[in-house]
Amino acid sequence: MAEAAFSFVGTVEPAADTAQDIPDGDRLAVVHVDRVLQVPDAFTQLAGATVYLRPAEGADMPTPGETFTFFANGLAFGADVSLVEVARLPVDEAAAQMAMGPAVGGEDPLDTLQRQLAATRVRDHASTADAIILARVVGLERAAGSPVREHDPDWWRATMHVTHAERGDVADDAEVKILYANSLDVHWREAPKPKASQNGLWLLHATEAELQPLAPFKIIHAEDLQPPQNLELLRQDRGQPQ
Repeated sequence: MAEAAFSFVGTVEPAADTAQDIPDGDRLAVVHVDRVLQVPDAFTQLAGATVYLRPAEGADMPTPGETFTFFANGLAFGADVSLVEVARLPVDEAAAQMAMGPAVGGEDPLDTLQRQLAATRVRDHASTADAIILARVVGLERAAGSPVREHDPDWWRATMHVTHAERGDVADDAEVKILYANSLDVHWREAPKPKASQNGLWLLHATEAELQPLAPFKIIHAEDLQPPQNLELLRQDRGQPQ
């Protein structure tokens, strides 16, 4: 699940015509999605649908009538949903690790697993940050000229008052300039866009080349903005006291 955007229980159906967005001759299985385990937000209605699945490299083509827990990533989206397999497990084997129903007196094991995976992603991303701060936005301004091309980031600059510097060359109670992409283009849509007076845990990345004169840091990944309480999650990873 950590390597796959799509996780679902599916039953293989008899072969049909090739998906419209995939070259003829590509080896694809037709799979009915019986139960969704984990999918991107835009695909929450995938249960009950049919998808095309390219088996993982070296894996056998599944046989019609077989049911597996599939783990896959996107291959093509258009008239059809086509995926490329990461792995598959027999349903019983997968169910042993993530129960199909709520645990008695506790959290659904699948919810627990998804929460753990989300925490792992945050920790992994934080390991790439040049600075980590708790800070409040105190100023916003355009950092460069208006965008001229479709996919330009439209750089803006946030001034943040640092209440706590967890990592990096940043001091407590200082102000730091941070670049962010204000564009709503698909390439930048998920990048954080600070708001006036917003508090957060910010994972900062050093600017390079022509961006350095604009600000020392930038935030360009969706996970560069975290709720302040996630600082404890990062400290747990390093064994620090909470």
